Amino acid sequence: MESNATYHGELFADCPSLERVLIGPNVEIIPDSIFRYCKPLLKVDMGANVKEIGEDAFYQCSSLTSIELPDGLTTIGGRALSGCTGITEIQLPKSIKSIGPSAFDAVPITEIVLPAGLENFADIDVVSAFKNCTKLTKVVSYIKQPYEISLYAFEDETFRNGWLYVPVGTLSLYKSMQYWSKFKNIVEMDDNTGISGIHIDGNTNVSIYNLS
Repeated sequence: MESNATYHGELFADCPSLERVLIGPNVEIIPDSIFRYCKPLLKVDMGANVKEIGEDAFYQCSSLTSIELPDGLTTIGGRALSGCTGITEIQLPKSIKSIGPSAFDAVPITEIVLPAGLENFADIDVVSAFKNCTKLTKVVSYIKQPYEISLYAFEDETFRNGWLYVPVGTLSLYKSMQYWSKFKNIVEMDDNTGISGIHIDGNTNVSIYNLS
């Protein structure tokens, strides 16, 4: 893909033979639905200057096993990677601002890091970006001023069995939020990712080690 061409939504949708996509350095927007249902797609070389991934852009690309999101990416549209069940790891760049509903629906990631500048991923009135991410057990949030999220921001398994890591000094803020506080296990970390405090609900067994 190059910026001197015009690409329309669904241009490569349901392509039966597309296995690799190279996105040029001048492309800033990946259009809605452009690679939707490209089930044979194995690899995407993401351009360094992509700022936005459109809705349904890689919807149900089930053979895709990894995708590197570039620094400078600010927006991931709804269902952009929904159904990409071959992907087990997502690294969000620090530049990300907004992630749309069901963006990672059913993607079997086990952990996710939420950058400090993330402004939206689970609004009260919309479906969460992490719908059906039932394997997600570790959420690291660098958001220092937590905002209210949806009851469905994470699956029940994540709230119940997962661990939420939050910046030092914010434990009480997260615990005061209606749905962030659904996490049974909340860990406060310092700027060097060391642990300074733990909040645990329920009957979780925890071993505490003094690292010095």
